[in-house]
Amino acid sequence: MKIQRWKERQYIFLLLLLIFVIATFGCTVRLIAPYDQKIDDGITKLQEMTTEFLTKVASQGGSKPEDYNHHINFYDNAQVKLSGIRLRAESMPQNRKTYDQLEYLKGEFEKLKSQDKNNGMTPGFALSEANIFDRLFRAILILEIAKKDIPS
Repeated sequence: MKIQRWKERQYIFLLLLLIFVIATFGCTVRLIAPYDQKIDDGITKLQEMTTEFLTKVASQGGSKPEDYNHHINFYDNAQVKLSGIRLRAESMPQNRKTYDQLEYLKGEFEKLKSQDKNNGMTPGFALSEANIFDRLFRAILILEIAKKDIPS
C-alpha cells in the first residue's frame, strides 16, 4: 500500500514537472523594456545640444543672471525634448529604470536653469556641469544600448 502511494506521488510529481517544463519551454521572461531607438536618438541629440550650450557659455567667459533671457530658448527646447523622451519611456511597460534616470536628468536641468537665472555661471561651473550632464547621458545610453543584447 505504501509503495503504491509512493509510486503515485512520483507519477504526479513527474507529471507536474513535465507540465511545468512544457509550459515554460520557449517562454522568455522580460524584466526590462526592450531597446528603443527613439529614446537612444533623443538622448543623443539632447546631449549634443546641452554640451554645445554649456561649452559656449564657458568659452564666452561664463554668464551673468541678466544673460538668462538669452538662454531661455535652450531651456525651453531641452524641456520639450526631455518631456517627449520621458513620455515615451513612461509609456513602455517595464521601463522604470530608464524613466527614473530621465527624472533625475530633469531635476539636473531644473537646477542648472535656476543657477543660471539667479546667479549666472562661471566658465568653470559651466564646464563642470557639462561633465555632470555627460555622465548622466552616458548612464542612460549605456542602459538603453545594453537592452539590445537582451533576447526578445
